[in-house]
Amino acid sequence: MDGFFPTAETVLKEMVPEFVSRYDNDDGFYMVLGDFAFFVIENSGNHELMQRCFGFINLALEKGGEYTEEAIVVQLFELFYEDQAIVELTRQSLNAHALKIYDDFSDAYTQTNLKALAEKAGKQQ
Repeated sequence: MDGFFPTAETVLKEMVPEFVSRYDNDDGFYMVLGDFAFFVIENSGNHELMQRCFGFINLALEKGGEYTEEAIVVQLFELFYEDQAIVELTRQSLNAHALKIYDDFSDAYTQTNLKALAEKAGKQQ
C-alpha cells in the first residue's frame, strides 16, 4: 500500500469539509471516493469548491502511489468520463501530472467501451 492512501480520507475531509460521505473508513476509502465523485458532479457549478475538490485530486495523485491512483481512476474518473461538462471541468482543473493519468486512463476506458459495444452489436446480429 502506498503512504498516502491510509491518510487520504482525512486529507479529503480537511481540504473539502463540505463533503460528508455516508461511508467511513470502516466501509473502505473506495466507497468514500464513490460518494465524492457524485459530490463533485452535483456541485460542479461552484468554482471555489471545485478548486478545492480538484486540489485534493491533484495532491492525491502527486503524493499517492498505485493504490491511490487506482482508487481515483476507478471511483472518480470513470464517472467523470460519462459527462462531457465534467470532462471539460476535469481537464481544466487537473495539474499536468494528474492530467496525464486522466488522459491515459481515458484512452483505455474509451477503448474498453468501444470493444464492449462492438461485441454487443455482434451478438445482436
